[in-house]
Amino acid sequence: LGFLRASTICCASIMGGKGSKEKGGKKSEPAAPAGPVVPQELKFVDRFKAVHTYATKNGFASGMPNFLTEKDDGGNSVYGCIFFKDDQVEIRDLSKADLNNEASAPARFRAVHEYALANGFSGGYLTFHESGTVDEPIFKVCLFNDGVAETQTIAPDAIGKKAEQRFSDGYKWAQNEDGYVMAFNNFKSVEVEGEEQKHLELVKITDVAEYRAVPLADLTA
Repeated sequence: LGFLRASTICCASIMGGKGSKEKGGKKSEPAAPAGPVVPQELKFVDRFKAVHTYATKNGFASGMPNFLTEKDDGGNSVYGCIFFKDDQVEIRDLSKADLNNEASAPARFRAVHEYALANGFSGGYLTFHESGTVDEPIFKVCLFNDGVAETQTIAPDAIGKKAEQRFSDGYKWAQNEDGYVMAFNNFKSVEVEGEEQKHLELVKITDVAEYRAVPLADLTA
């Protein structure tokens, strides 16, 4: 009988009955509802990809970031973007051979521009969307139709050398020029007669393109 009583008390304790440690204790509070997920800031390549994808979902053929970021009243990031309509650009899938078998992104940017000029366009850029295989990648590029872009050289200290600065500083430069909405250095430097330092090649986009400030949340939706 002593053993039976001891077993009964033990079971009562485990099941929360008389003798349970939880008796009279505080009940656990329900977990607070999770807040909205804040999207991560987009780096260079991911920002290009996101802007192009957003463009194709919103009535444009393509788009590129200007790498300037503002904050809205709620503290959320808003990205500056330049968008192009179907009659302003042509989207093509190019092979590695089309881009001179270049291995780095800066070299491919230069190769896209050279390809564009050699094929009747006024410039172009990588969207950073790729398909194909590791050995035979296919690069989706945006090519500017005639009248959409122009090329000139500028002093090497006119814009920064970091990848993002080649676009953000180019955009700021374009705001002081009539008839242009965007400009960027295509990672190319050229020798200029009478100058010791190489100048930067600048691709200027005319104001036929459209500027929009797009919330980061919309670009990553």
